[in-house]
Amino acid sequence: MHQETVLIVEDSANLVFTLESFLRSIGYKTIPVYNGNSGLQKAQLKEVSLILLDIGLPDISGLEVLKKVRTFTDKPVIVISTDYSLENKISAFTDKANIFHEKPINFELLKAQVDSLISNIDNTKNLILQNGIKIDTRTNTVSQNGKIIKFTRKESALFNLLVRNNKKIVSRKTAIQVLDPFGRINNENSIDATICRIRKKLHLSPKNSILKTINGKGYCIESKIFKN
Repeated sequence: MHQETVLIVEDSANLVFTLESFLRSIGYKTIPVYNGNSGLQKAQLKEVSLILLDIGLPDISGLEVLKKVRTFTDKPVIVISTDYSLENKISAFTDKANIFHEKPINFELLKAQVDSLISNIDNTKNLILQNGIKIDTRTNTVSQNGKIIKFTRKESALFNLLVRNNKKIVSRKTAIQVLDPFGRINNENSIDATICRIRKKLHLSPKNSILKTINGKGYCIESKIFKN
């Protein structure tokens, strides 16, 4: 039996029921959501191994969800849609979808696609940064010089977002959109405060550290990153 979990982002309750039944029958766990914002939030869960993503969602386009998902994870994504126009396919692959599966779903083909993507998932266990920082990618646990850092969920999500975008600037606005698509974080100062707590817990000074403030733009991590 597989242990991996598939996130299903699809607004049709009937299709969600069918996909859940099918995936469970071939040994996968499932998490169903019915709109893009919920999908974006659940995609950050460490137990999610693969995402099935519809384009025609009721709140935001699945292609917009895909673009945001790619700011924080390389988890495989299968885009599914009745609109398999060339434009949609190009957009999906430009934003690094792994597969574009046309509706109506061919379940024999979908099984082969899911199995193939799951089997090719990077089995790297740890990311090692400078300053003795290590991330266990299986649990998203952060440690420094062998000591576990007790991050809150928001701190952990923001730190991992910055690591995922190593050497790229993440604006406060982007961080808010990714970390809280439902709008509970209502000002950019909240992100600033979270960055300060991350620095304190990792004993990083605002100056001359791997976690940099880019004035007027946001934040970025600049570090050599090794995998093992």
